[in-house]
Amino acid sequence: MALSAFDQGLVEMPIAKVEEAARALSSHSLRVGLTQDLFAAEEDGVGIAQALRWSSPSTALRYGRKLAARSNVAARVLSKIRA
Repeated sequence: MALSAFDQGLVEMPIAKVEEAARALSSHSLRVGLTQDLFAAEEDGVGIAQALRWSSPSTALRYGRKLAARSNVAARVLSKIRA
């Protein structure tokens, strides 16, 4: 996915950095990022926890507290797509 975004010109960084970031991604990091994006979109914490199958709403809320939407990679990429 990261390499595809690079190929489409959505990511402005050297290919080596994109490849390094892609290797560092895990399904857990994607879930956390999606959780934060949903909180940034003002979705309900309990609904987020259920949709993403977190073990409890408190888990989703913990990641929501750490939210820094403007520094979130997914939020930056989406803002370029929507522009």
